[in-house]
Amino acid sequence: MELVNLVEERGLDFKHVLFATFIGSFADMGVLNQVTVNFAAANVGRKTGEYFDLMGELPKPDGGDPADDFASVVRFINDKMGISPTMNAAKTNGVVEVTVSAPTCRYCLKGVGGAELPGTACPFPKYIEEVGKTAMGNGAPRLRLIDGCTLKTIENIRTIHYSFS
Repeated sequence: MELVNLVEERGLDFKHVLFATFIGSFADMGVLNQVTVNFAAANVGRKTGEYFDLMGELPKPDGGDPADDFASVVRFINDKMGISPTMNAAKTNGVVEVTVSAPTCRYCLKGVGGAELPGTACPFPKYIEEVGKTAMGNGAPRLRLIDGCTLKTIENIRTIHYSFS
């Protein structure tokens, strides 16, 4: 898809195009895959989580429901980064479900960055996990990539499932 169409359809700004294209370009060298993206996203998540904390911006647990705390972190990240206008974090029965419509993700390494590769290369499961650890400490849920663009926390297991749709 032409960049002009992507900018209009997804509401892209410079940082979206820069990030998705910069990282997506590694697919041309054959070094982009979910493992390398996870490694980089974890490092970036730790550093930006620390930055947000240092600036006094990162939501902190209020001693209530950890699912509410985690949903707050997810909403904070989307507000700061503009991941998608359709991104939503909602809690139902102690489970947080985060949904993103794939065609609206502004950082998609494939859809925006043009990466051509089999499988996935999404940075957000590891990124959100690491920012969550900074905000929530050991109470932050772990993230695991599955099918579709839906994150779900399972409170007892403290796991989030991430998928693309």
